[in-house]
Amino acid sequence: PQATRPVTARVIAKSPTVWHSSVKIDKGTGDGVRVDQPVIADGGLVGKVTSATGGTSEVRLITDGQSGVSAQVFPAGVTGVVRPEVGNPDDLLLESVESGRRVTENTLVITSGFTSSRLESLFPRGIPIGRVSKVDFDELETYQRVHLKPFADLRQLDVVQVLTRRGTLQEAALPGAGG
Repeated sequence: PQATRPVTARVIAKSPTVWHSSVKIDKGTGDGVRVDQPVIADGGLVGKVTSATGGTSEVRLITDGQSGVSAQVFPAGVTGVVRPEVGNPDDLLLESVESGRRVTENTLVITSGFTSSRLESLFPRGIPIGRVSKVDFDELETYQRVHLKPFADLRQLDVVQVLTRRGTLQEAALPGAGG
């Protein structure tokens, strides 16, 4: 998104569980990183900053059970909430999909920019999340269960980018800041 200034960071620690729920990165508030900022890698959303100190930050991944991202199938416009599949850390689901519009395999899913009472924060519109890998229908075909394959390999994260807001650092006021 245009209103952001990416800060590149290295992953320095990963959650020890199979669920890959969080990572620690080597950038923090001293680098312009703030809580709730989106984090991307390999061209796709990986999570958001949940805590930040001067030199490090914690990132909750979109595979964490508490994660939820408002999303849109592009270009169809169908919206829902991306959550991890219970019992399968390698599968993401797009929930609350409108039943009247069919979602097809291999279509792009991006952040919608919409907020929901179930979501903790608002991701800016247009961050790629992944592609639809499979669509299941119930017997009456009123409910679609949409599976996603994320663009970023959440098990092999090494370098990420935090999408900080432009102007969060008063660069002229910081000694030695040359850009």
